[in-house]
Amino acid sequence: FATTTDKKSTVSPVRSSKVSSATSTPDAHHSHRKTPSFRTNKKKLSSGNTSPVEHALAVPTLTPLHGFLTPSDNLAMRSSEQEPSSHQIELPSCDDVLMHGRLCSIMNQYRLIDQNFDFTNLVGTTRMAMQGFVCSNTDGGTGGADDDSFAPASPMSVLGNCLIQEHTPIIQSLLECSSNDDVIVEGFFTDDKDGKGDAHNRVEVVIFNCQAKRQFIVVYRGTSDQQTKPIRTKQIRKDGRSSGPPGVALHPDQQNVQVFPPFRESYFSKDLETKVFGLLDSLSERYPFCDVVMAGHSFGGALATIGGLRYASSREMIRVSCHIFGSPKVGGKAWRQMVNSTPNLKVIRIEHGNDPYVNLPSENGSANPAKMVVGGHGGGSSTSGGYLHVGHTIVVTSPDSKANHSTGTATAYRFEKNKPIQKNFLGISIVPKKNDKKVASQHGMETYVRAMEQFARLGFTWVKNYHGEDGKGVTGSGNEKRHMV
Repeated sequence: FATTTDKKSTVSPVRSSKVSSATSTPDAHHSHRKTPSFRTNKKKLSSGNTSPVEHALAVPTLTPLHGFLTPSDNLAMRSSEQEPSSHQIELPSCDDVLMHGRLCSIMNQYRLIDQNFDFTNLVGTTRMAMQGFVCSNTDGGTGGADDDSFAPASPMSVLGNCLIQEHTPIIQSLLECSSNDDVIVEGFFTDDKDGKGDAHNRVEVVIFNCQAKRQFIVVYRGTSDQQTKPIRTKQIRKDGRSSGPPGVALHPDQQNVQVFPPFRESYFSKDLETKVFGLLDSLSERYPFCDVVMAGHSFGGALATIGGLRYASSREMIRVSCHIFGSPKVGGKAWRQMVNSTPNLKVIRIEHGNDPYVNLPSENGSANPAKMVVGGHGGGSSTSGGYLHVGHTIVVTSPDSKANHSTGTATAYRFEKNKPIQKNFLGISIVPKKNDKKVASQHGMETYVRAMEQFARLGFTWVKNYHGEDGKGVTGSGNEKRHMV
């Protein structure tokens, strides 16, 4: 029998002590020989239903598999920032990032229409059914300006029993996330008991299925206050008073990985992880060979990053991506090393303009968000006690007539390398004021969506390579390509 690399997972034949004694030959010098199993079980045929051939061909048993996210003696495959996997450094398309951003925007905006709206009513609803609902409640409206499909208006829409006419803008927004592709709701989870609590004071997770892109998209959102102001001064001061490195252990399985306490508390509330991962596992069985994309804005972006690491670490055969917008920093040095060395996990952070929250939490005791710690990249200093960014960053800007920028720009920085430190327009405040209009204009999800739309609709150049890696490289005589070591 063959064995695996794990000592606990050796393959051995099914053999009880009674069978072993019965199958030994009476000769002492032949006691080490075993007769085939189909000869030894003839006596059991009268009492059992198993035939000799079936017993002989039985699949050998393995030791029980480790449960997900439980300690294992197996060696984990690791990459590094110097030698990442191909999945880790693959840049996403503008269409993908825009679709994920629009889904995050829907999670932020649906409360303005109906704070009691339940996404569970949309589970399994196809694009055609949603188009029928929109058409029956508007003057022949369809699913977007670029949508050429036709959905006849029907007053007996399948959604008519659970939705009302006022919900039409929400359904319309879902249709506009993708021009012609089905984006189907598969699940809706909250951290309250029955899902009927105050929508402004709960953490929410919606799982979408887009088979055209072969993606399961998980969108995280914090409470309304957390989304507006993901980092608070009192939280940083409380975290800074603790002895040792800042943050708390992410999980008992990952004691050395420290993250910002509010993020961990919200992520693990009310078994959200178990519910989300359970549905993703079920979907992976129904629709194999699909990628998982964790998305979120602001506080939800931090939750999505934690979810991405946890899922990728426990499902090594599934490719996981995190597309997060305006997210603050989540953890410290060990957190960064863990995320950036997981070969099936890719983190893409989208930053717009001078969004101040992407620089927080800052180093312990620092009252200036510009003094961020980025592990030696981008001109910052490196300490073991600071919070760090993970993955890659795409900085997008909008056209600015005052700065003589007629087009928007997008620049990708690989693992934060060569990324400049943003200007601190907030003075010495550790966090911006809640009603600061300038902050709202830079941090709001709608601003991110508008910035992304200019690349999709106006033809602005989207990123194709990382900053500093888009040249022709070093060449010798006769255009011989050379690599610098």
